[in-house]
Amino acid sequence: ITAPAEIATSEVELKATANWMACADGCYPAVVDLKLSLPVGPAAKIDPAQAAAFARATAEIPQPLLGWTVELLSERGAPEIRLRVSPETATSGASAAREVYFFSDDGQVSSDQPQKVVSAEDGSFEISVPRSTITPVESASLPGVLRCDPPLAGNKQPSVSIAPQYPPVSPPQS
Repeated sequence: ITAPAEIATSEVELKATANWMACADGCYPAVVDLKLSLPVGPAAKIDPAQAAAFARATAEIPQPLLGWTVELLSERGAPEIRLRVSPETATSGASAAREVYFFSDDGQVSSDQPQKVVSAEDGSFEISVPRSTITPVESASLPGVLRCDPPLAGNKQPSVSIAPQYPPVSPPQS
């Protein structure tokens, strides 16, 4: 939000409506109206009572993946989604993740499906998960958040944004 150069009031109210769908065995829609009143002043003032909550939330924002590559091994629409996460150099894989989970941004992976993670000696690992039954099968990529705890070598945050592309579709054989 960029405030105008001048505001004629001593307080502004920000409003938003958030809606989402939480799906696993069933889908549960939710919607909430949010309001926040803020004082108008020449400089930002940090509310000490909220500083820790904002710091935690900021630390959880997924960051771009650094020093690793992500490759989709399965074809578009395949019943099982398989992706490989590999260090760009042999030393990057030295601290392989203990806990790994992929969160799909667009519903290709259901949150209630078990994810199989297999680690390799070179520091890479593969994630396999069944494709959601309500998935967009023609997606060109698999956008989402990969959470690794501890963070992958070279990354400060445990959550990183990824969007690997599916392999090109092979032309039909004639």
